[in-house]
Amino acid sequence: MNPTIKKGNLTLNGLYACCNYVLHELTKDPNWHEDRPEAIYEGSDDKAAYALFESGNWYMLDFQHVTAVKIPDKVIEALIDENETQRKAAILFKNLKLVDLMIQHMHSGTWSDGLPVKPFFKDGFCCIEYESGRWWHYDIDNGTWF
Repeated sequence: MNPTIKKGNLTLNGLYACCNYVLHELTKDPNWHEDRPEAIYEGSDDKAAYALFESGNWYMLDFQHVTAVKIPDKVIEALIDENETQRKAAILFKNLKLVDLMIQHMHSGTWSDGLPVKPFFKDGFCCIEYESGRWWHYDIDNGTWF
């Protein structure tokens, strides 16, 4: 995996270079209130990474659009148990592909199912139940949901 950002004559390669660039651009936004991240994890492809900040907030850093999408606390709570931060980070890291796929799903069209309530395993797939009571299968290997 080789994250790359290309903007005009600027080309950045590498996870930390791309993350630093996105974070630098975010500091220009008066609505951005996070400091430096405590931890950075590779995304499921070379266009994204995940960052944990001192505030306890998790963001998906999007290298393609030079933005950050906050992962809602309810998502974090639904995917991990509520023990110490290191354990949360380890468990969430295992689920980053599921989080990434779930966020893609929630932003793929008009979403009306609300936030995730609980994850579970059924029919050989990870599944997530949402506030609406509906639940979806997530095929992490193929990047699809049904």
